[in-house]
Formats: sequence, C-alpha cells, structure tokens
Amino acid sequence: KNHLQRLVRDPASGFSTMWSIVELLLLGYDGLTIPFFLLFQPPSTFISRAMTYISLAFWTLDVPVSFFTGYVTKRGESEVRLPKVAMNYVKKRFHQDLLLVII
Repeated sequence: KNHLQRLVRDPASGFSTMWSIVELLLLGYDGLTIPFFLLFQPPSTFISRAMTYISLAFWTLDVPVSFFTGYVTKRGESEVRLPKVAMNYVKKRFHQDLLLVII
C-alpha cells in the first residue's frame, strides 16, 4: 500500500479550510505590497523583511500541502486518492504556485 496516501487531506477538513484562508490573506497582502514596493521602493523595515520571509515560506510550503490536498469533483464528491489528487494539482494549480514561489 502507498504510504503517501495517508498524507492526503480531505478538502473540507479544518486544516484545509484554515490553509485556504491564509492563502487568501497572503495573496491579498502580496498583491498589494509587491507592486507598492516595486514602484515606490520604501526603506526596508523589520516588519517588511519578516513578512517577506513569512510569505516566501508559506508559498514554498503551499506546493507540497496543495499536492496532498484532495479536491471536490464536478459531481460534488471529495476525491482523496493520491494519484488523482496529484494529477489534478499538477494540471490545475502547480504552475500558479510555482510562479508565486519564483516571484
């Protein structure tokens, strides 16, 4: 049996919901601050440096977390079989996550 299967999380789990909320918050933060810092180049502060590292760490961890998070099918069912979950992630979200880590 595949030992990695036990790492797959149900998309409706508390952890998955919490992770999605943090994703939205950090996406909003990055969406506002990255252009601001590029355009105006304000002096670096402890808070801005800390948020840069927090954001980088989160988006880097988001790749494996998302890889092992199930999804809801078109029929409204939770899919948690690792091969299907992995293929769905690679086809639909991997490129976006990779771009966020590279930026």
